[in-house]
Amino acid sequence: MINFLEIRRHFPQYQKKKSHWAYHYCRYVKDRPEIRKRITGSSEYAYRYCRFIKDRSEVRMYITANYYLERYREWKAKQ
Repeated sequence: MINFLEIRRHFPQYQKKKSHWAYHYCRYVKDRPEIRKRITGSSEYAYRYCRFIKDRSEVRMYITANYYLERYREWKAKQ
């Protein structure tokens, strides 16, 4: 069985897309803290996590791009 936490050793391209991978793992497999902390390199996936999985402050702080910040604020205002 593949240990998904160690996948980066085998696939160098994982480093470029780790936020993408971590978001999908949390959404479709299991939302785990050790996976969640890997959503760091992409404002898009931090925004998606907060909106579609759970709005958590430790992930929300990675929404830094103005476009996704504005979308997050609009979504939060509608709630």
